Amino acid sequence: MTIKILLCGPYRYKNQNIVGGVEAVLNNLKTGFTLYEPNDLVNIVSGSNKAQKIYETYNDVVYIKHPKLKLGSTSLSSYPLRVKKFLNKNDFDIINSHSLDFAYRGLKMREKLLFTLHGITWEEKKYYGKYKQLGWHFLYVRKIEKVLKNLKYFVSINPYAREMVENKTNATIFDICNPIPDEVFKIKDYSQENRMFYIGVISKRKNLLTLVKSLSLVRKKIKNFKLIFAGKIGDKEYFDMIY
Repeated sequence: MTIKILLCGPYRYKNQNIVGGVEAVLNNLKTGFTLYEPNDLVNIVSGSNKAQKIYETYNDVVYIKHPKLKLGSTSLSSYPLRVKKFLNKNDFDIINSHSLDFAYRGLKMREKLLFTLHGITWEEKKYYGKYKQLGWHFLYVRKIEKVLKNLKYFVSINPYAREMVENKTNATIFDICNPIPDEVFKIKDYSQENRMFYIGVISKRKNLLTLVKSLSLVRKKIKNFKLIFAGKIGDKEYFDMIY
């Protein structure tokens, strides 16, 4: 039996380098389906400000032209209508959205829609200034709340995500961690122990200061424990606080 699957969310443009955790998740999912369920048809649709056409197809990926202005996650542009048009025009057995834009526009297909949330938006907004919090609420939080209220299937990537959404949705929740490529498990040298590695943007919304402060507790039991950071500095002032 062949299943036609659509993965929605940010995806690297024409096999360029992966930028960001969600891009890595979609890449790993696509690879996993191809390796372990080769008979299933997996397509990807992604917004891209590099696309030259409104709908640009490359291999099995459709890039929907994304406005260069990031304000409101494209809410103030024609992009949401392009997403809606694509979803209405194409038929899939499963739509797994890793993006609010696609989940919000795909609610009419809730029987097929599976939403994977990669950020607790209403918690993240607390790390911004007063006016940005207001804009964040109207452009993101209210949409997330509507999606959760009407959603039928939800993927929780960790216990924290489940805890945050349980009182906001009646959806069936599936606990599925983010996929990791097989290459990670082929590492032969485990000689350097007692290390924690964080890779991601360095900013307030990642709450890395709490992670740094927890080191004093960990080192009471593991004296030589090390915490290693790698990622883009999104907030220089915050970086100086944890460095």
